[in-house]
Amino acid sequence: MAEVRRRDGVAARALEFTILTAARTGEALGARWDEIDLRTRLWTVPAARMKTSRKSGREHRIPLSTAAMAVLERMAKVRESEFVFPANHRATLSDDLMRAVLRRISAWRYVRQA
Repeated sequence: MAEVRRRDGVAARALEFTILTAARTGEALGARWDEIDLRTRLWTVPAARMKTSRKSGREHRIPLSTAAMAVLERMAKVRESEFVFPANHRATLSDDLMRAVLRRISAWRYVRQA
């Protein structure tokens, strides 16, 4: 987690937020500002965006830790769209970008240990 936090960029912040909230990748990448209540520290994921709740129609409420709130505060400073983790060329990031962050961290650790 320390290595993820050292990384710059939206993909690293999305990965950090995903880990901190234990959310599915697609839910975190598709997070919208209107789903997040900063005052009550609660993220409400609509059932329509959830893999497991589409049929049941139940939304998912995720309490936000201090660390998750810190990620949101960083993203709010560069807010440029309705999405918390926007991409430059399309509405949301690809989960491939989060995997790339993990690969870079793994490669860096390998080089550092050698």
